[in-house]
Amino acid sequence: MLRKTIKYILSKTRKPWLEKKLLKEQIYVYDEIHLTIPSGVFHPNYFYSTKFLLSYIKSLYVKDKTVLELGCGSGLISLYCAKVGALTTAVDISTKAVETLKINAIRNQLKLNVIESNMFSNLSDSKFDFIFVNPPYYPKNPISIEQHAWYCGENHEYFISFFSKLINHISSSSLCLMVLSDDCDIKNINQIAAKFSFKMDVLKTKSFLAELNFIYTISYI
Repeated sequence: MLRKTIKYILSKTRKPWLEKKLLKEQIYVYDEIHLTIPSGVFHPNYFYSTKFLLSYIKSLYVKDKTVLELGCGSGLISLYCAKVGALTTAVDISTKAVETLKINAIRNQLKLNVIESNMFSNLSDSKFDFIFVNPPYYPKNPISIEQHAWYCGENHEYFISFFSKLINHISSSSLCLMVLSDDCDIKNINQIAAKFSFKMDVLKTKSFLAELNFIYTISYI
């Protein structure tokens, strides 16, 4: 009950402040990685899921491994993985996100394969050692490219597409991680995963401003 109350207060105070602030291009520095983040692109400094997922990724050995960040947004996770020597591919549906990430990679002198794609659609059937996903999960149909960062479709179409195609991009030794929030319909997402013979296991949990975030491992049954 207390968490719901805090969330309501934040929706009336912090959300309007963020919406106004994020209308402008932002400069952000994380672990000596310098990013320009344009308006309409998911900002890792104001939404905690990216840094939460990245905090766990830092414990993994990804050097010389193939990494895919699906729906990369600002590309912070991809830039970090490239920095520590991973063979990294970053994918996003947003032209603005993709073109800005290419520039940020050059500015940071990092080698990165950046592809404009609606999820897996413009990828070959190459398999990856690691796949990292910070997905949209609010059940509403996106009406703009920017809204694809937030809305997964009224019937969770994003997750149907994701789990139906994931098998083409993982092997038995791959590790796939997804970060979700208690704001989303985790039960339904689990059911969609099971329909395509995947299971989701909670790896780590953390609370940010009364919102619970979870890192899941996704594995083929």
